[in-house]
Amino acid sequence: MKKYMKLLIAVMGALVLFLSLASCSGSSFYRDFHSAGADIDTDCQFSYITLDEVKAKRDNGDKFVLFLGSSTDSSCVSKVEQIETEAKDYKYTGGLFFLSTTDITSSSSKSLEYIKALGTKNITTDMVAVEYNGNEILFDTSKYDQKDDGDPCKKFAIYADSSTLSFLAIADYVFYYYTK
Repeated sequence: MKKYMKLLIAVMGALVLFLSLASCSGSSFYRDFHSAGADIDTDCQFSYITLDEVKAKRDNGDKFVLFLGSSTDSSCVSKVEQIETEAKDYKYTGGLFFLSTTDITSSSSKSLEYIKALGTKNITTDMVAVEYNGNEILFDTSKYDQKDDGDPCKKFAIYADSSTLSFLAIADYVFYYYTK
């Protein structure tokens, strides 16, 4: 009987050690983006969210910003790194929601399902940011129209007539308005 107890204790000890070492590598978001080249900490503000979790937050009337993109896209990886740096500068600890598009963009039917559910114009591997207030979309960078002066994303444009949006400006907006 003592043999079995010692074996059980040894197995449990090994399991605890394995789990504690596995948790040192951070979240799956950290692993994906760090291995893609992003210089981010294990305690980064981003965490993955599922489509069902996004739907639930919208149905609950939550106000939040959702980032979409893929660790396979170097532009998205760079933007994640910039936003993380900005989060540190703001001492932001509120967390950021990220929906990975890696497996979505490979299937047109899956892309269409997500576009419909999220209310976005497009889903790509590059970063997209969408702000929701319940089921209302306050801004969606996939719908940005530089020629439309009323486009809510215009405030994030690098230049007034630019087709390029600044994700640092979006980060500033998030960290300013979501820390009040």
